[in-house]
Amino acid sequence: SCGGRSAMPRLPAVDDGGLVAEITSKHGHSAQPESQQVMAVLSATADVVAAEGLAVTPTSLFAAAMSALERPETQATHQVCLAVCTLLGFTLERVPNATLRLKFVGCAGVLVGVLDRHRGNAQMCRALLGCLAQLLSAMDTTHWPSAAPPFAALLAFVLDARPKVRRRAHAGVVEVLAALQSTPALLPASEAVSKLASRVLAEPEAAARAAATRAWTRASTSAWSWPSWLSASRHHSSRRSSALPPPSIPCRLINSLKQFSACW
Repeated sequence: SCGGRSAMPRLPAVDDGGLVAEITSKHGHSAQPESQQVMAVLSATADVVAAEGLAVTPTSLFAAAMSALERPETQATHQVCLAVCTLLGFTLERVPNATLRLKFVGCAGVLVGVLDRHRGNAQMCRALLGCLAQLLSAMDTTHWPSAAPPFAALLAFVLDARPKVRRRAHAGVVEVLAALQSTPALLPASEAVSKLASRVLAEPEAAARAAATRAWTRASTSAWSWPSWLSASRHHSSRRSSALPPPSIPCRLINSLKQFSACW
């Protein structure tokens, strides 16, 4: 190696429409461990495909990568699993929709399972959400029931607390809905998004109403205590300032009223 960078894995000759060249351009010249792992996985996957006597194409690389992702030992190693998911993301863009539809149920099940296992890792989530969105965009639009569970898994991450994960989920949902335009699956997919939006929007409104009600109750029962204030003002009638109510009392009530009225 030179300058701390490991030698780039040697790839077999391929005719893949530029897929390997694209991956190499993005990761092959980087010293980052993640990029080096991607190149190592790409080389190993291409070697496996070539050893089987198959042409190294996006479809054959996709099949080999998906087969690797199914294995428990792959899922148990974060670096390898992330590299395989990254490779899948590149291949999915070039695999024919007919092939993805044929393998849709099995592939979706694997992706959702790995996503659930590694949901605590933001980098892994982003890679898997991208793969899931691409797979869903190629679904058989006449058979929504098979797509509903993976779409729900993708949709759940639009509320993720991590901004980058949340943004990737948002982009994925937009990708899927765009692919479903003018198809039978657009209605149930849109309804799923609408239900989530209605629930999310209702929660802060309900919380605001409850807070306003509590504030109103406190103001009307304790803050605006006229008898105690009047007796205090008579007791200190010799001082002009004592005739005024304590500032904190009306201020608290006015603020409570403002909060209450703002919610309606």
